[in-house]
Amino acid sequence: MILGLLALAVLPGCTPEADVSTLPPIASVPVVPDAPVAAAAGESKALEMDFAGGSNGAPYAMAFFIPPGTPATATAGLLSDGTEGFTLTATAPGDAVVCSQPIAVVGPFTVTARQRVTTIGAVAQPWHGAQVEIRARAEDGRLLEVPGTRYAVLRLDAAVGDWASWEQRVEPPPGTRKAELCWRLVGTTGSVEVDRATVVSDGVPLPPPVPVVSVRWDLDTPGPSGAPEGFEFMVPPGTRGATIVTEDGGIRFETTAASNALACSQPFSVAPGMLFRARYRLRDLQTDTRPWTGFVAEVRTYDMIGGLASPQGVPFSTLNTWKAAVPDWAEFEGAFAPPKGAVTGKLCFRFVESTGAVDLDWAAVGPG
Repeated sequence: MILGLLALAVLPGCTPEADVSTLPPIASVPVVPDAPVAAAAGESKALEMDFAGGSNGAPYAMAFFIPPGTPATATAGLLSDGTEGFTLTATAPGDAVVCSQPIAVVGPFTVTARQRVTTIGAVAQPWHGAQVEIRARAEDGRLLEVPGTRYAVLRLDAAVGDWASWEQRVEPPPGTRKAELCWRLVGTTGSVEVDRATVVSDGVPLPPPVPVVSVRWDLDTPGPSGAPEGFEFMVPPGTRGATIVTEDGGIRFETTAASNALACSQPFSVAPGMLFRARYRLRDLQTDTRPWTGFVAEVRTYDMIGGLASPQGVPFSTLNTWKAAVPDWAEFEGAFAPPKGAVTGKLCFRFVESTGAVDLDWAAVGPG
């Protein structure tokens, strides 16, 4: 599920709010008309929850926020019907919450989800129960309170129920440029399972036009981190059989076992009509016939708020996939068209379920 959010300082713009579980709705406030903003046609965010990688054990691009001492748990994994998702459980009222990363929006949007309340405690007030809400924020991350209440409540369950798929149209407060989709138990105890959700926005903010600029990375001088200036090496803790080093001739990247090790550039602005080039030699490549395996050059793109902006159906934009060794120095070129909503990108090299060794002399990006 592409959601992601909330660990105290993990994702931009996401900060836990004070508990309001014991408070009634606040008084209505005047509505100020929204200012015009350049916007593109909306897009759909499919929030699948069966991939790991989020914050504090949450599914990919999500986070669990359980304050210390709070009698609550949030877990990702198999649900009661055999699907995968997350479960939020509270044994006493508190501040535990699960939210999405901020999603860029302009104007109204539609939220759908599939969920089930498996247990629920005593409900003393009409605003108590298993709640789904939208936390609307301005461009600078400020919380925008909804007239008549603090957050826009999309669904409130005060009783146990079977799996239910629901849909809700949202009219966010004026000035909303980001929205977080959140689940919490308000003023009560219980447990709720969530399988999936989607956000379909009518519009998304348009970034200012970015000219295609030329960047060249000379990869033969290590910086303070050990990677060349403008590059970074990412070798996850516990990785075995992968080494990435900077030498006089450039980057040397070797793997003797499949791993998630990466060599990536620092972020740069993306625009249509970009062309990537690099000088390399590739030795001892061991791979198979599956189309996605081998040594890969790819671009990882990010939206205005730092979230992953993926091409349709795949996580990254592939520039080239090598299935055989290239023992002598050679150059490659790869054209790139950024996916919708992409603002920045990183050029990355990795061995996908394969082993081998590559030397990288230099890399560059510029107009096609």
